Amino acid sequence: MTVLGLGTAQFGLEGYGISSAGGRPTHAEAVEILTRARSFGFRAIDTGPHYGEAETIVGDLAHADLAIVTRTPPFLGELGPDAAGRAVRDGFERSLAALSVDRVHGLLVHSTADLLGPCGTAIFRELERARESNCAARIGCVAYTADELDRLRARFPIEIVQVPLNVLDQRLIASGHLVDLAASGVEVHVRSVFLQGLLLMDPDALPPGMERARDPLSRFRRAADEHGWTPLEAALGFALARREIDVTVVGVQSLAHLDAIGWAAAEVSVDADALTELATTDPLVIDPTRWPKES
Repeated sequence: MTVLGLGTAQFGLEGYGISSAGGRPTHAEAVEILTRARSFGFRAIDTGPHYGEAETIVGDLAHADLAIVTRTPPFLGELGPDAAGRAVRDGFERSLAALSVDRVHGLLVHSTADLLGPCGTAIFRELERARESNCAARIGCVAYTADELDRLRARFPIEIVQVPLNVLDQRLIASGHLVDLAASGVEVHVRSVFLQGLLLMDPDALPPGMERARDPLSRFRRAADEHGWTPLEAALGFALARREIDVTVVGVQSLAHLDAIGWAAAEVSVDADALTELATTDPLVIDPTRWPKES
């Protein structure tokens, strides 16, 4: 059964997510969110060195009972193999220091392109060293598509992956990759459950350039309403209902947002099959990297 993981991008990046409003939480608010998340059953923290001071904020919390997953520095492919390996090693040491831990549950390569490029072998060797020295329990990569997963797994013994999944983006379900990953013993973490906040927005209040999302978002809203679910309950419940998923990572912008997520996770049961027809493969809707920059 999947457990909840707390994403920390909102703690260190201003305006993260299409529906972000009011800026990022203060340091004290972020620590309070992390503390309260425990009471709602959150058992993992997703962070990284590129999320501003997020790792330091996590490090201010006693978190022996939480599985921490962090990342390598980005853009390692721009370096040569030796330099990329050193960057992974040095970056991971800085992350451990910021997090105030000697060991993390997962160490992920930030970019698939880094691992599949000419520096990939050197990068992965550093991940293996981190695992062999008992500084990381599992090693793997962030991925986006079925093709990336196939290429990664053909080249490296990946033990943990983080992939996007939500009621609109069901590509890895349709392709069978989610089932295959779980059956192979790969630990599956999913992100973008709210599609960076898009699924929680009013279809009539979308920013310029996002018109393509209006119809899919409206259909999602109608389906949720027909079953008596709020958009948040439907979006979260869709992921929590998938048995192949180990951790469902969600970002939180405020204590009120955390309370809504925690209540939905504890009290609402969603039939994921009732939402499968909402899937779309339109990249302008499900791929945030294709969204207008001003959004």
